[in-house]
Order: sequence, then structure tokens, then C-alpha cells
Amino acid sequence: MNYLAFDGRYLGGEWQDSTNLTVRLPVQGVAVPVIQVTHTTVAVLP
Repeated sequence: MNYLAFDGRYLGGEWQDSTNLTVRLPVQGVAVPVIQVTHTTVAVLP
């Protein structure tokens, strides 16, 4: 999502992404499902 001022200036934006992965620990015989989420915010400084 991007934010624009009424005069068209870029004010910032937000993005979110996620990925699913499995961490395997063979010595313990365990596989752990993990969801990694990244949230990025960009803002114009005053």
C-alpha cells in the first residue's frame, strides 16, 4: 500500500510478506514448521 498527498507527493508505504519453512533437527529427530513474516514501512521525513 502506498500513500500519496493530494498534490501527488509520495508520503510512504507499507508492505508485508511471509514464507513457510520447516526447520529440521536430525539429531533430535524433530521437524519444526516456521512462518517467517516481514513487515516493511517506508515514511518520508518531515
